[in-house]
Amino acid sequence: MNSDSNPQVRNPQPNDARGAPPGFPFVILFFVWLLVVLITTLVTFMLPESFSSSTRIKIERDQTDIIGFVERGGSGGCDPYFIQTEFELIQSELILGKVVGDLDLNREWGTKYAGGDRLKTPESIMLLKSRLDLRPVRNTSIIEIRVFSEKPEEAARIANAIAEVYRKHRLDQRVELKKGGIKALEERFQAQEEKVRAAQTNVDRLRQELESEVGMATTNDIVTAAHSRPYSEAKRTLEELQRFRQLLDMKIASEQIDVALPATTMVQIVDTAKPGLRPVRPNKPFNIAIGIIVGGVGGLFLAVLVYVLQRRAFRRRSGLPRTQFPPHFRAAVHILIALVVGLVVGYHCASPLDLTTIIVVPVTLLLGGIASAYTELANPRLGP
Repeated sequence: MNSDSNPQVRNPQPNDARGAPPGFPFVILFFVWLLVVLITTLVTFMLPESFSSSTRIKIERDQTDIIGFVERGGSGGCDPYFIQTEFELIQSELILGKVVGDLDLNREWGTKYAGGDRLKTPESIMLLKSRLDLRPVRNTSIIEIRVFSEKPEEAARIANAIAEVYRKHRLDQRVELKKGGIKALEERFQAQEEKVRAAQTNVDRLRQELESEVGMATTNDIVTAAHSRPYSEAKRTLEELQRFRQLLDMKIASEQIDVALPATTMVQIVDTAKPGLRPVRPNKPFNIAIGIIVGGVGGLFLAVLVYVLQRRAFRRRSGLPRTQFPPHFRAAVHILIALVVGLVVGYHCASPLDLTTIIVVPVTLLLGGIASAYTELANPRLGP
């Protein structure tokens, strides 16, 4: 009988040839953990230090145009988008462009970042936006303006400038809108004055006609004649026009007083920014702690994955005619995989956490585990 047809004779290798069961690869766990911690610490200390300064402003709604007479008492309705609108205004080119111009950041940052060439205003605005962080204070109308910079004095200077430019813009915008409304009211008043004069001329003409009809009649006769329809309608029209003219006059006077009064409650600078005493970026204890945690979890994940696959292969193995990669080669590949995984994970742990970190770290660990497992389980044919 052909030995190939007998499964028991096909792989006539004793159990001892299969070797001992694989142990848990603590070396992989420790090596990945150590690399992640070392690289996280190294990158953290290599990152440039950044200081932050914060100013807080209290904002209130303002009347953006002259409102009607009836609406004046109910103009303070709740606007759910007011805070978000002001957030976008503070970060807009309208405000930040003025800050860049007032502080001459094009020249200053051009010297620092562009080799002495003056930056363009849009470039400075983009750079300023990357250093700006706005936060609402919960359940209040207060906004915190935080600016980051390598120099604490620069961070405080920019934060205070943003708050001041925004405050001045709100006040100037209010005055401009009010003055524009007053001008429109004055034009309407002049038109109303023309109507009143025309109506008064019409009433005087009708009165003269009535007086000429009654001649030298007594006053009672004139009053009786005044009840004629054309005269009474003209007089009523004149009175209505005069009342509306008086309302316009009162409205103009009220708005002129409103413009003259201070409106500091619209934007109040509650706290001014002061230079920071210590850097806030990078957060060294936090970054190193994250590196220790992520390194331990990542190393454990890789080690468990390799161990599980090794055990599974060991249970199925029964004298294979092919051999695995040499031990020294496998060790070198594991070191290389751990180095790459540790470098990627450590760098992202030391950098500010964002969506990229959340995606890259798990994917890197997964790919590293698959590569290590394949290195252990691959059975390349070394001979025929």
